[in-house]
Amino acid sequence: MIAADRSSERKECLLVVGWFAVLLQILIAGLAASSLLYKRHYLEKEPRRPHKVWLMDMGKQCTQGFFVHFTNMSLAILMARAISDASSNSPKAANLAHHLHHKDECALYFISFVLDTFVGVFIIWGLLHGVSQVARR
Repeated sequence: MIAADRSSERKECLLVVGWFAVLLQILIAGLAASSLLYKRHYLEKEPRRPHKVWLMDMGKQCTQGFFVHFTNMSLAILMARAISDASSNSPKAANLAHHLHHKDECALYFISFVLDTFVGVFIIWGLLHGVSQVARR
């Protein structure tokens, strides 16, 4: 999904461009759900969790993944637009945006995804560790 920015002669990646991008998102969601089905039928040892419990767990995982993914996509698109708007109104902001190349939605998505994954995991680990310490006492 690379769209050329003719005015500055550099390429800019856009997250959602047309029907192909939406189709690709649906395909990725289908592959993620298929991997959970494969895990249930071929990798889980006996006794398996009841179907109702497994479906609720799968629903929780899918809901969380959907929410995080589309939140990160929305934030990346909004940040790119805000940077673009700020750079059109201020010469200093335009110079900064030009040098940092942060109008790229895909780069902003990658940054938010990495921060969410790594920093978020450490925050959750710390909270879980703290709650476990309180429960032990």
